[in-house]
Amino acid sequence: MGLAAQYHLTDDVETGLKIPKDDYDVPLILADAAFASSGALLWDDNSHSGIYGDVILVNGVPWPTMKVEQRKYRFRVLNASVARGFKLKLSNGQPFKVIATDGGFMASPQTVTQITVGMAERYEIVIDFEKITAGQKIQLVNLGVKNAVDYDHTGKVVQFEVSGPATSKANNEVPDTLAPLHPAMALKVTPGLTKRYLRLQRTGELWTINGQTWKDVEDKEYNPVFANPQPGAVEIWDVENKSGGWFHPLHIHLVDFQVVSRNGNPPRPEERGPRTSSTSARARRSGCSCSSPGRRDRTAAT
Repeated sequence: MGLAAQYHLTDDVETGLKIPKDDYDVPLILADAAFASSGALLWDDNSHSGIYGDVILVNGVPWPTMKVEQRKYRFRVLNASVARGFKLKLSNGQPFKVIATDGGFMASPQTVTQITVGMAERYEIVIDFEKITAGQKIQLVNLGVKNAVDYDHTGKVVQFEVSGPATSKANNEVPDTLAPLHPAMALKVTPGLTKRYLRLQRTGELWTINGQTWKDVEDKEYNPVFANPQPGAVEIWDVENKSGGWFHPLHIHLVDFQVVSRNGNPPRPEERGPRTSSTSARARRSGCSCSSPGRRDRTAAT
């Protein structure tokens, strides 16, 4: 019905950090929608190619303005869109810090000027408004991603209006060390690791993995299985999708993993933290990741 929400869990590691909390810890649930003149949601799946709206919603509100004080804010970003990915940037070009992925805290924050957020992915970012003049307005904008259907105003996300000095400067830090290294991020690519290849191909309205459809799997009574990793095993999964036409993150259910490379290059800064499935968010989690059309990704997973 177009609804989405967050629930937040915590632990001793998070409690011990002096990162923004309480009124300065804000969910940003992003979505897009199309409305009829009656206000009802319009539904058009573009021939199974995705549902795209011309209105960007943040926490259910179209293009909101949020008043902020001159200090740091922590935003828990969730992309709740059905088919739209976001490439987010501040209108003034100001850098901000990524402190967590959907798999948990990064060991160290990553300073970026933009992040790409696929559907169901979660990131936690910290934006510092301390040096922004009172009364000034800056926007979080969407630069767009390949294969998304854009409209006149889908580049607008949320506007921040700086109200003045901070009411409180407590928990106004982003330390260089956030948390112990996540086990998935401690994995190393070493000789002899099992390597599995997934080749994704869209034929008509069906997706295949290594030439097989889901019906093929059913007809074979779910045999043979693609992989049966044993507890504690480390594997490299090499995923390639040349089909194009969609922007959608690949997710691996119920397992944390590390993005090792993307198209032969190091992962983007915001990907340098543990990734997990959109269906298994846990404590401190801010979706799922690893590929988009035309992308080739390697992941080491336990």
